[in-house]
Amino acid sequence: MADWKDTLQKLLEECALRDASVELARFESAYSEPHRRYHTLKHIDHMLQQLEIATTAGVFNTPSKELLFAALYHDVVYDTNRSDNEEQSAQQTAEILRRCTANIPDIARIQEMIRATKHSGDFEDADDETKLLLDADMSILGSPKESYEEYVRNVRFEYKQVSDDLWKYHRVRFLIGCLKSTRIYLTSHFAKLEKQARQNIADEAVSLL
Repeated sequence: MADWKDTLQKLLEECALRDASVELARFESAYSEPHRRYHTLKHIDHMLQQLEIATTAGVFNTPSKELLFAALYHDVVYDTNRSDNEEQSAQQTAEILRRCTANIPDIARIQEMIRATKHSGDFEDADDETKLLLDADMSILGSPKESYEEYVRNVRFEYKQVSDDLWKYHRVRFLIGCLKSTRIYLTSHFAKLEKQARQNIADEAVSLL
């Protein structure tokens, strides 16, 4: 499986980005910020793996450049003191891609997909690749119990500046929102994770109440 570096380097070469090596280093630095524990390069590699599994299974076509760029850059800006990380990530991605000199992808579409990873709103009518991106991003919810618990610990670390009471309040709201949704996953490929995801979420919610 191609990791984030191989994938991004290939994309930047195809798009003939000036100073691609500088962008690779900047990208790695962004995802390696010390306040991150879950939203790291490991998360990006996990998402790319999920996309590859879905396409290898024949459920989806080969990911477009737009989907790959969105997966790579959707958390490039991540500050738990802000509420506009997705918008800032979308804007930063556009600035980078406007420096490309060949085979330029659909920048507006990439931005739209990145904004969708805020996971607010109804995406039932979204295009297939956006649904795939969102499901890959949420796939951790349907992981085995040990992996899910590690994810929760890592996200809590990222919000370490937040008091326990405030963390519990917002976290429970998120968890209950997931449980109230008709379905967590939008694609048939990820539907197999639904049962485990709901169990993980319910168990965590109970532990916080």
